[in-house]
Amino acid sequence: MSDAGFSPKTVTLYSALVKQVVASAIGDDGEPLYPRTWNHEFIDMPLVVNQRTPSFTAIEIEQIINRANANDRQLAVLYALLPSTGLRIGEALGLKVTDFHDRALNIQRAIWNGQETTLKTRFAYRKVGLAPDVAQMLEAFIGERKDGYLFRSRTGGPLADRNALRRSLHPIFKAMGWKDGALAGFHAFRRFRVTYLRKQKTLEDDCGTGLATETRP
Repeated sequence: MSDAGFSPKTVTLYSALVKQVVASAIGDDGEPLYPRTWNHEFIDMPLVVNQRTPSFTAIEIEQIINRANANDRQLAVLYALLPSTGLRIGEALGLKVTDFHDRALNIQRAIWNGQETTLKTRFAYRKVGLAPDVAQMLEAFIGERKDGYLFRSRTGGPLADRNALRRSLHPIFKAMGWKDGALAGFHAFRRFRVTYLRKQKTLEDDCGTGLATETRP
């Protein structure tokens, strides 16, 4: 559907129909024949931005970064990178130090359940340009490192998104008194970028929907 150029809303509607068909298959015992949990991040479902989906304001993102920085600089950098690039969380966690070059990130892999995986569409393989201040932030964060994951666990493996949510992001929401905090996750950073770029009248293909071949700074 992405190759055919369908809009995010159309892809979502057609995908919902597929889900209903799969769910409608019931065995003689009344149980689903194909029980399935759909993960929109993993299947690269495009965004349909509306007022009912959790998103952040610029002020909220600044507060999140500042609160994270007080306890974990790595997560503060992650929370700054996501809204500035529009990366999916799996793509960000799949980044390696060698993917950062000339103020740009080469998106080549993702992390799913702690394991490296290929990206789901050819459009997902792309080069993401960084604003100068974001590039400088990454340079300072990387320091003298020459290899390994950009965001890593204590053992050197990829950082786990669930741990970051449970131990950092959701507690930050609670401390900020955000009632909808439990409903929001990393995708809310991505929605912020889409909303911001559209307000700036940026071309639709550059709004981080996952269909663009390059995101410009």
